[in-house]
Amino acid sequence: MADEILIRHYTGDDRAGVRDLLLRTFGESRGFDHFESGNPAGAPIRVVAKIGGRVVGFNSWNPWLIPSSREPLLVYQSGASAVGEETRGRGVFAKLLAIGEATAKERGVRYFIGFPNPASLGSFLRAGWELIGHLNLRLLATLPVGTGMEKSSSTIRGSGIFIDFLRWRYGAGGVNVLRGRATGGKEYSIIYRSRKKNGIHLNTIMDVIGENGERDFSVLTNGRMLRLPAPGLVFTRINENMAGCLPWTCRVPRSWETPIIIRSVSSDPILEENIRKASICYGDIDAA
Repeated sequence: MADEILIRHYTGDDRAGVRDLLLRTFGESRGFDHFESGNPAGAPIRVVAKIGGRVVGFNSWNPWLIPSSREPLLVYQSGASAVGEETRGRGVFAKLLAIGEATAKERGVRYFIGFPNPASLGSFLRAGWELIGHLNLRLLATLPVGTGMEKSSSTIRGSGIFIDFLRWRYGAGGVNVLRGRATGGKEYSIIYRSRKKNGIHLNTIMDVIGENGERDFSVLTNGRMLRLPAPGLVFTRINENMAGCLPWTCRVPRSWETPIIIRSVSSDPILEENIRKASICYGDIDAA
């Protein structure tokens, strides 16, 4: 007889076991560590599965803010999803999702969003989540020049809950922030990461945010603002809703396009419509 699996809400005593599970599954626990505490948008929902005191399954849902034309959309993002090999095929992940959804209903959460990996996508869809789009990798058709880099998330300008959220979201993420002005003098923070591979600088644009929390990637049409560490390749990831504002980018074919999935917890047609119309980018993924 298989050992009994206990599924319950996460407590602080589970921390070491969760990190061990994530390290065994993904080789790192960054998606959990970065967002463990301090979220100005609210408290997360976390659920664990255990056998004999050992954590064998975990999922979290972090309150997450996504820019929209009026005010940020508050959704709960599923993340750090993991089930140990010893319990796969026993319905553990489905049970984790069910408890998380029941807890969300009690809290008045309206919508979940997720960006699953290949191992978990099928389980989400079987649990009633809906695929609404993908994040496509795009190469920017411009070369960065100069060295105008500021390496601190505290340089994100502006005020309000969304800017506070971004500072928390990127606070431990190792991002760089450039400030630049669009036509008309409006100031934006360009949030990006830079790494080197085979001697080539690879720069990934995470987000472009104005002082009032508005997202506008069209600001990148001003090549003078792309003053990244050295000439190299500049990439970003955007959904289909954003493709029109970057017509001069080249889509890079990939075997895996990051899916965008949603799940209604309590019906809210207006919020759902706004989520479907939202401009979603790489910076919206908690694993990024």
